[in-house]
Amino acid sequence: TVDITTPESSRAQVKIMDATGRVVRTVEMSLQAGSNSTKIDLQSLTDGMYMVSITDQKGLNHTQTIRKK
Repeated sequence: TVDITTPESSRAQVKIMDATGRVVRTVEMSLQAGSNSTKIDLQSLTDGMYMVSITDQKGLNHTQTIRKK
């Protein structure tokens, strides 16, 4: 689940990348002012480490490492 809080409506792109940097999943989000949440299905991905990168229209970028077990 990806949770994003934003002060105004915008769009964001969530990319899931494997350990080699290859994008394995991309999700577009339409954000409303306040809290936003979306579930991303990772069932088809193999267990391991992944990077989650979230970028919005203003160029803000947040990246976090996750582990799928």
